[in-house]
Amino acid sequence: MTRTVLSIITVSAFEDKRLIKTMESLVKLPTEIEHVLIVPKSDSKAIKIWKEYKNLTNSKIFHDRALGIYPAMDLGAKKSEGKFIAFLNAGDSVCKSFSPDSVIQLLVMSKKDAYICQTEFEWRGPITLSKQNFEGFLTQKKENYVSHQSLILSKQAYLEYAAFDLKFRIAADFKQLLIIWRHGNFEFTNLVFARVEYPHQSAILNRQGRVETLLVLLTKLPIHLRFTTIIRFISNQFNSIRKWRINT
Repeated sequence: MTRTVLSIITVSAFEDKRLIKTMESLVKLPTEIEHVLIVPKSDSKAIKIWKEYKNLTNSKIFHDRALGIYPAMDLGAKKSEGKFIAFLNAGDSVCKSFSPDSVIQLLVMSKKDAYICQTEFEWRGPITLSKQNFEGFLTQKKENYVSHQSLILSKQAYLEYAAFDLKFRIAADFKQLLIIWRHGNFEFTNLVFARVEYPHQSAILNRQGRVETLLVLLTKLPIHLRFTTIIRFISNQFNSIRKWRINT
């Protein structure tokens, strides 16, 4: 039986067109790479899409309890069978230059806890992580050049110290990256893994994460600031939609 070397995890909720885009990019990857899809039980379209692609993508499906994006990603990590794990949002894709055989060869013998990869963006092409120091890392993270799609992480490290902090839902992936950096057993690589979709589209359609952020703010802010926060949130949503329409 072929050993699973890499598990690619996708969380989706009622995003059928974006999910198809992701599944298409996973077709005919080697059997050493599995796909783990996490969707709500009520998302019948996603389940139908998964059935159409499961034999082409070595994919398996699990259902979360609608506790949020990071708990769903955590479930995917724990259900995975790969030595390493990676995350693709619904709408993201494995980039065309991704070389699965080279990646498998690298990961099989690896003793690293993590690899920070190059990331490709639909709106501007690949970004090179040229500043391989902490200051450069933080700068590029601030500019969205480094995120959970940039990371290939050993499952053992995830379980031992690098799991998402489910109490820190505004930016659990950022905290994860900082913890990995602190432990130090990682490596920058020229590997380009993920192609990330257009940012305004991602921000708008990832409603779950944005609403979670709002809910966290509303539980922490004084009562007299909560109304203002809601108004600003709604205003920002309409502004994001306007920018997205201009750029599509």
